[in-house]
Formats: sequence, C-alpha cells, structure tokens
Amino acid sequence: MSVLTVKIPCNRTFGQPYVMVDGQPVAMLKKHGFFVGKATVDNNEAELSVSNVHTVSGKLWFLWELLFMLLSVFGLFAPRSSSSGYCLDFCATVFLEGDTEFAMRWCPQKDGGPALTVSKKIDLNVRSNRMYINKSYRRRYKLILAMEILFWIAVAVLIAVLAFAYSDR
Repeated sequence: MSVLTVKIPCNRTFGQPYVMVDGQPVAMLKKHGFFVGKATVDNNEAELSVSNVHTVSGKLWFLWELLFMLLSVFGLFAPRSSSSGYCLDFCATVFLEGDTEFAMRWCPQKDGGPALTVSKKIDLNVRSNRMYINKSYRRRYKLILAMEILFWIAVAVLIAVLAFAYSDR
C-alpha cells in the first residue's frame, strides 16, 4: 500500500480542482498556496483525474446564484469569480514506486491547449490533458453580471424615489 500526494497551485481562474484517484474523490486542502491531497493506493498504479467544477454548472444554478447574491448584498461582498470560463480535463495513469509525491503546474490559458504539467519526473501515462472554454458558463456569468447591475440600478432608483417622496414633508 502506497501513498500518492498531489500538489496543485491555487489559481483564481480555475477555483478548487476536483481530484480523483482510482475513481475515489480526494480531499484537497489549501496549504501555503497549494492544494494538497493524499490518497492511499493498493497496487503500484493509480488512475489520476483532475478537473474543475464551476458553481453555475448545476441544475439549480440560478436559484443558488440568486440566494448568494441576496446574502452578499447584491454581490457587494461576494468573491469575484473568473469570467474566462476555462475548464480543464486531465486524466493519467501514475505508476508508483512506494510513496509518491509530485506537484503539478498550470499551463498558460489557451483553448484546446494543455491544462497541467508535472514538475517532477515520474512515470506517467497521460490519456487526456486539455483546457477548453465552457460556453454555457460564459453565458451564465454574463447573465449574473447583468442581474447584479440591474439590482444596483433598482436600489439606486428606490433610494431616489424614497428621497423624493420624503423631501416634500
């Protein structure tokens, strides 16, 4: 039984990576600017999968975003999400020799380009390593941004109407 440790640098564009080893999700913890995850593997090879999931990918994304927008005072206190909409797909077989630890680095953002590179020489058989633009994410991001702007305009109009209504007294 060996331990596979994966380190991926924090990146605001991609958010938290979703890492799976042999079909089991790995808990990724933030430590010193890296997401670090450890998984125990029974045999000497492991299937490694890295992807990212955007918050607006689910079925009820509109209701969740509306709730978060209201709770964050119309987006004022909400952390900014990336407008790029880049998704990544990395799938590889890692051949282990005892406990293995390696770090991955992000590649420059390019549609159809590679997503991650491994910074340490390990025995790795990469099946898929690509970065692509999620068009539905971009569309939804623009809708959320327009919704926030409309909410702020509505609040400004409401304040102006209330100030005008109470100024006659």
